[in-house]
Amino acid sequence: MQELITRRSGTTGDPNAAQKRSKGARIGRPYRPESLTSPVLDVRILEQLYTDAGDEGAGCGIEIFINETESRLVKIDKALSEDDMTTVRNEVHALKSTSGTFGLRQLSELCETTQSVFEDNDPDEDRLLSLSRQVVQLAPTALTALNLYRRSRSISSAPHI
Repeated sequence: MQELITRRSGTTGDPNAAQKRSKGARIGRPYRPESLTSPVLDVRILEQLYTDAGDEGAGCGIEIFINETESRLVKIDKALSEDDMTTVRNEVHALKSTSGTFGLRQLSELCETTQSVFEDNDPDEDRLLSLSRQVVQLAPTALTALNLYRRSRSISSAPHI
């Protein structure tokens, strides 16, 4: 936390520098995908969510999160195609914290890495594009895992006939 606060308060220059890009900035050597070592889904976080919110509350929260995240992914994808890095930055930031809340550790960490590149004084545009695309590519897998977990919980808590 302290590192982020220090980095943010030490930022100088044009605050919109990360968002200013030319169409030609899309061309360049692709970055290798980030090496993600965390689990896609942290079941401990979800178990705590179910304990705190109950089966119905957690299930509803997960459903809302999945729907909102699908909308965010569409926005990110569209913003990338239109070179609208401000929207990409805002959506990745929102996705970072919400995905962590629902146990999607890989997605949250990838969003955190992407956000930290956005916050650099001189962000690497090729890396930003690569990371942002990885967010869009990883998210469906993470959402599928979360949805499967939610369904398994609702099946196991259903009354047996």
